[in-house]
Amino acid sequence: MSFLVWGRPHEDAFILFRYCKNLAAGQGIVFYPGGPHAEGATDFLWMVAVTSVHRLGIDVALAALVLNSLGFYIAAQILLSSWPRSWPFRLAVVLQLASPLALAGYVGFSVTLYSSISLALLALYVRGRILLIPAIALLLGLLRPDGVIIGIVFTVLGLIDAWRTQKTRPFLATSAICLLVGTGYFLWRWHYFGLPLPLPLYVKSHYTQSFPGLFGILDFLLACVLPPALVGIGAPWLLGRSNAPTRRLLVGFLPFLVHLASFVFSIHSQNVANRFQAPAALAAVFIAYSLIAGNLTRRRQLALSGMAIAAFLPLVPIARSAWHDGFEHDYLPRFAHDLGAILPPTRRIALTEAGQIPFWTEASALDLVGLNAPETAQRPPTADLLKRFDPDMLMLHPAGSLDESRIDDGSGQDVIPIRIPIREAVHPHLRNLLSTDLPDYRQLGEENVRIAPLATWAIVGDDPHYEFYAVRYKGSYGRFHIYAFRRGLPERDAILELLRKAHTESPKGYWTLRSSKTPT
Repeated sequence: MSFLVWGRPHEDAFILFRYCKNLAAGQGIVFYPGGPHAEGATDFLWMVAVTSVHRLGIDVALAALVLNSLGFYIAAQILLSSWPRSWPFRLAVVLQLASPLALAGYVGFSVTLYSSISLALLALYVRGRILLIPAIALLLGLLRPDGVIIGIVFTVLGLIDAWRTQKTRPFLATSAICLLVGTGYFLWRWHYFGLPLPLPLYVKSHYTQSFPGLFGILDFLLACVLPPALVGIGAPWLLGRSNAPTRRLLVGFLPFLVHLASFVFSIHSQNVANRFQAPAALAAVFIAYSLIAGNLTRRRQLALSGMAIAAFLPLVPIARSAWHDGFEHDYLPRFAHDLGAILPPTRRIALTEAGQIPFWTEASALDLVGLNAPETAQRPPTADLLKRFDPDMLMLHPAGSLDESRIDDGSGQDVIPIRIPIREAVHPHLRNLLSTDLPDYRQLGEENVRIAPLATWAIVGDDPHYEFYAVRYKGSYGRFHIYAFRRGLPERDAILELLRKAHTESPKGYWTLRSSKTPT
């Protein structure tokens, strides 16, 4: 709760919170009231859980913290029940509060609960309680779509164990029931949303490199897996070996390695605190300390505590970055909140930043990047789409496509009228993408976030019915968000005043904004 008072959820977490609010209000799984069914919230069971808690009268962001607290409790109980009750092992558990296990959970993502369920699968496998594995694997896959990978590999390992221990029949029966439930869910969601996969999976599959996630995975392995691995390898040599089931522990890491390998083929956008790979980080800690669990002398306890702290040090930059995301000073949190108070539900917004602005308003919102709009997930925005949606306001992140020096008039203002055609500020090597008839993203071989603003400017950039403004963000006069307002929009002057005001006032945490008076 104290985090929400001083900090705020991540931009992408607000997307899921908006789905939760709409679902709780009986609108269905839609990005905006009255909009089409859209699966921008990839964490299906997490969305349902947050919505259920929210329906009890608890704020959605607080509901996410409550559920992640439950996840941390589950993880802590599994760790403590597997290790001795000596303080070096307790220290290793406490350090998880500042690890990927928890940090991304503070800003609203499902990572803590998701990782704890992944750890439960590992613990069940290590302890030989294989009959529960299919059910927990199904739960994990419903929490996050990539959890299916971890769940399937653990189920295969469990099947091998079942064959060896003559438990094949009950294991297959349990697996068959879970498979039927999972297949039923998949067919339902395909029918409900009209697409076999969640929208973000389509968006993050558009890239130019052959293996776009390779270096991200290597960085993760060095920062989050190698340090505990060194503890697991070095501590037995220094402190003496334990009776831990070494082979079973190491085989139990295989599902997490397969899971990590799957990220080599996708873009790691918004990977706050390495949240996508957090299950592997937690599993590595569990395995490392399980390998050395046993009775330790006082001197060995001190040595092990030093190793625990040393293994945590590479995570400090990751922790600092994630913490900064929750507390950074920017205009958008205050502006988005105040905009929601003055913008009627009948207004329509087209935008590339689909988190905070849509969360605070009831206006219809078209996600130009495609995370929440089937029309733009697989192909760039089209003239026909924008004509049908007919936005009153546009908000776009340039994603490095603009030469900001062409926009900055040198006045040092936070909100600057753009007096040149927006296409003239586009970098020359990208102007070939200023087209109203671009092919789909797979043919382009470019990321959605790069193409969406260019395609939009090609359509509305010369439209005399809109006026454009550059708005400084993150304290930099070299970075802008681009806003466009329909000429004659009644709220136009009030919105510009809110933009200026949001740059000059002190930053406020989510709970403070939620409880504050709205502008009139």
